[in-house]
Amino acid sequence: MSFKLNFWIQPTWAGRIGRFVALATVFLGVGWWLIDRGYKAYWKTTIVQVQTVDFNILAHTLPTKLSLLLLQNNLLELQKTLNSNYSLFGLVVTDEEGKKIFAKSNSKVVVDGFPWQRKLLEQPTSLQDHPYNYLVDPPPTIAQTSYENPYVQDPTPLQKPSGKIIGRIYYIRGNPPSLTDDLRMWLTNPFAKRDAFPLYLNTLSLTIILLLLTFLLTEILINLQKREYQHIIEQLSSDQELLISLRKELSLAEQNIASLESSKEKSCQELANLKQELKNVKEDRECLEESFQDVSGRLTDSHQNNQSLQEKYNSIRFRESELSSQLEQLKKRINEQENIINQSIKNRAEKAQKTEDKENRVKQQIK
Repeated sequence: MSFKLNFWIQPTWAGRIGRFVALATVFLGVGWWLIDRGYKAYWKTTIVQVQTVDFNILAHTLPTKLSLLLLQNNLLELQKTLNSNYSLFGLVVTDEEGKKIFAKSNSKVVVDGFPWQRKLLEQPTSLQDHPYNYLVDPPPTIAQTSYENPYVQDPTPLQKPSGKIIGRIYYIRGNPPSLTDDLRMWLTNPFAKRDAFPLYLNTLSLTIILLLLTFLLTEILINLQKREYQHIIEQLSSDQELLISLRKELSLAEQNIASLESSKEKSCQELANLKQELKNVKEDRECLEESFQDVSGRLTDSHQNNQSLQEKYNSIRFRESELSSQLEQLKKRINEQENIINQSIKNRAEKAQKTEDKENRVKQQIK
């Protein structure tokens, strides 16, 4: 059976580059998703809640001060007050109808740096879409609106102030930059500890570290697999050689068994011949004994004939004894050959079983 590794797990430079690109695609995709979630959590959740808290505080304090400054015509202090928020969100003072703008946060800075100013410049009527408080004479001491909790974006009206309305103060939420713009700013100073920059840096660093660790672990596992694969190939080669050797031994054993079977057949034939000869000898002996008894009854006959018969009888008894001894030796030899044949058959069966077990184990390892 031939082993064929997939391209993605081949321990080659092409395989390593392919694996790194695939892992980088996955990890950078996950990293981008985490950065996007962090961006939304910071700009569209945390910052919105912070601005809600700021607007709630300002709604309880700012109308009073701005009304007083407007009555005193102290436009310089009024502008400083509007600029105190660093233009992270918009504060705009208008006339009593909200049509004419008296002052706004950081009116002298570049408009492109603050999206809320650009939108207000392009769409002046969009000012009416934002919450506001009245500036009155005398300055109000009671809040006109309030936010129930940091998670809401629209204030709850409380009461309209008494007195003459002399203007309005609008609260404009800052427009967060897009994710690509925010990342572009972060890349200009990646180690700055402001906005969501630390989150972007930590997410990217963690993504790169996990990517490298995963890649190294993958390469280690693939190298281990390669070594195991080579070990299996070497083991398979060794097992194949062993199987060839066992087959040769089995072939020799079969030849030996065939030779022993042939020798056994010859021995059995000799045994049959000896049995037949022994049978004939016994018959001759019986005939001779009968003749001897007849001769013994006529002892008066020639003594010479009696002596000749006695010698012939002794010769037959000796031949019978000799044939019996040969018969016993032949039986013993046949038994030994049968034991050798049985032992050879048993060894052959054991070797065949070992060979089959070895082949099954190799096949299992290959699978």
